[in-house]
Amino acid sequence: MDDDSNLKCVICFDSNTYPGNEIVSCGKCKSMSVHKKCYDVKAAFADDAWLCDVCLAGVDNSTQLCELCSNVGGAIKKSDQGKWVHTLCCNWIPEVYVRDLGQGEFKVTLHQLDKKRYRLKCQLCSGKGACIQCAYG
Repeated sequence: MDDDSNLKCVICFDSNTYPGNEIVSCGKCKSMSVHKKCYDVKAAFADDAWLCDVCLAGVDNSTQLCELCSNVGGAIKKSDQGKWVHTLCCNWIPEVYVRDLGQGEFKVTLHQLDKKRYRLKCQLCSGKGACIQCAYG
């Protein structure tokens, strides 16, 4: 666990820590700091011993693409289809959800993702990916 008050959670963007919901940083890639509850960190660990899901899988976080937005790195989790997705991207796509597998284990579910989303162009970054779309107009 990091005690650095300058850390900010890359999921909720809050820099405050709370009892039982401290901000932790990956001990390997060092590129990701998250609240325990935002990223679903369960286990207790010594300083610098916690690894994000990507590093734990032996993958390079700086090159791993998000299946939804095609951007690399950040707070990503493996889906039920074995693909990596940002936790934030999951929050914005209605057909994508996090399923409780029991005993506090969660998995991102992509099987209902509308494939037409991949033909959309992001209005913010001009990139391609499974973009969100305004429901009006």
